[in-house]
Amino acid sequence: MSVPINQHQLIRKFFNALVKEFITDPLHNKNIEIVFQDYLECSKNNSTTLGHTEKSGGGSHTTWEEWTNGAKVPGSERTTYFPYTYVITFLNHYKDENQLRSAVVHEFTHLYLYSTVDGKHEHDNRFYSTMERLESWFDKNQELSPRVDKSHDRDQHVGGGSSDTSDKENTCPECFHSNPHHSPQCSHNQSNPLPTRQTKSGQKSDITNDPQKTAEFNRLKKLIQTSRDLATLEAAYQNIKVNSLYRGELDDLYQLQKQLLHSQNNNQRSNNNPDSLNKSGLGGEYSLIILLAIGGFVFLVMTGYLLLSSDKKTKLKKKR
Repeated sequence: MSVPINQHQLIRKFFNALVKEFITDPLHNKNIEIVFQDYLECSKNNSTTLGHTEKSGGGSHTTWEEWTNGAKVPGSERTTYFPYTYVITFLNHYKDENQLRSAVVHEFTHLYLYSTVDGKHEHDNRFYSTMERLESWFDKNQELSPRVDKSHDRDQHVGGGSSDTSDKENTCPECFHSNPHHSPQCSHNQSNPLPTRQTKSGQKSDITNDPQKTAEFNRLKKLIQTSRDLATLEAAYQNIKVNSLYRGELDDLYQLQKQLLHSQNNNQRSNNNPDSLNKSGLGGEYSLIILLAIGGFVFLVMTGYLLLSSDKKTKLKKKR
């Protein structure tokens, strides 16, 4: 199997294709750095280390905008979430493309598991099953033939073995997902797959049986409900739209909050604008007063004219 001249470019191409498909959460896809080294320290069982993934940063900070008698007002809190930083280290040179692809998919599996609710993980059966499913998608996406040699894929298995036949037997041969989970296109089942591309806008995912997903969904709702201005609301909504738990209910909540903030802004402009008094009906009253004043002035002029005319006629009669 031939090896491209520039392995760095090939690694970035393969890795970025996986990130684009599976890592849509901005907390996990904003700060990803790929670096290269000549050598990586061997793992504990003296197997060759082909790559390394390091995660740092993240977390959140909550502040309260309103206080009553020294106590925090529920619903006034604003939480800022900080993105995680990932440094993915690969070797400067791999002996062939088979080894290179193994390293790419292995390190991406670490990133994928870090970015899901699973968080921390080990080189256990779940890790290698996830790796196989990701590589199956990757081969089809890049139009590659499956790797010929996978004998060293499980060298770092926490059980000490290089393979686990029972785990492979529990993987669906059609969609490569762990039974009883299958992809929506799989003929064996229609349940929610893991992993698949994260849920797009408008698609619903069942979170009722997962406390962690329920808590995350409630956090997304609170981000919308606690937005105090349109700019903050829009920023929160753009982040929520790419979250795997996004659903139509959040869109409805966003539209409602947007209308509320628009209404509040209009009321504030109306109260702070002195010209609004004219628009509220006082302008019509001023016009009526002016018309009455003009009418009164004309009446006085006409009355004076009539009196003068009458006086002149009286004097003419006396002279005759």
